[in-house]
Amino acid sequence: MKIHDVRRQLPDSAKARRDVDRGIALLKAVVVYNPTNWAAWWVMGKGYQAVNETEKSCHAFGKSFEIQKANPDVAREYMFACLETGRTAEAISAAEHAIDISPDDAGLHANLALAYTLAGRIKDAQSAISRSLQIDPSDQISQTLNRRIQEIAQGKRPQPSSIRDLERKQ
Repeated sequence: MKIHDVRRQLPDSAKARRDVDRGIALLKAVVVYNPTNWAAWWVMGKGYQAVNETEKSCHAFGKSFEIQKANPDVAREYMFACLETGRTAEAISAAEHAIDISPDDAGLHANLALAYTLAGRIKDAQSAISRSLQIDPSDQISQTLNRRIQEIAQGKRPQPSSIRDLERKQ
């Protein structure tokens, strides 16, 4: 699974893939029985994320977010899933919601900066990343994102359309 600040391990064997698929099937049964179980939707999203099924992951995280609005981690995962599927407006909305819940979380401000960047809203991205660095000046991810945003603003880097574009070295 892809977990914040933890290196991702891919299901690189047939057995691992079967295990993830089985877990997803069990979670589907849970949400048929109880469609308001936000945690089951969230973990299902993590399962789909692990096997690179981005549309299904986004759908599951979206269902979780519809149900559970008080948890910033639910909004965070939905935001990333939206960015992976090109839904920048929804990503921005989820990131802004997460900040409303937890305004002093530097990572959430960095996430909003990322969403703004991919939406081409560079001035907003600069403002959001500045807030992130005010909260936690030592955060390496925010520092790197800040450099990338400045490169875009200065015309040294093209406008990215995906996270992968933004991660590319120039």
